[in-house]
Amino acid sequence: MRFGIHFVPTLDPSEKSAAHYFDECLDLCRLADDSGFHSAKITEHYLFPYGGYCPDPVVFLSAVAQHTTRLRCSTTYRMAGWTRASRRAFYRMSLTFFRFR
Repeated sequence: MRFGIHFVPTLDPSEKSAAHYFDECLDLCRLADDSGFHSAKITEHYLFPYGGYCPDPVVFLSAVAQHTTRLRCSTTYRMAGWTRASRRAFYRMSLTFFRFR
């Protein structure tokens, strides 16, 4: 059985700043990586207060890949109509390249 960590940012700036939230997320990813977890996932959402801190999960996942060694990075939901297919493909290729080089 594999275990992972999943982020669905369900808060708004009055509760915690985006910088503070993502610092905590990266700390949790480092801990998960050190503990042998398999993956880190984040959901893409644009609306406050439900998920407003994650308009582009690839940016966060790139940071996760930079700070961990074993975690597999993925999105759980991607709003395909908001981003061109060529850009989505480029993001995925970039994330894979920088993670496994």
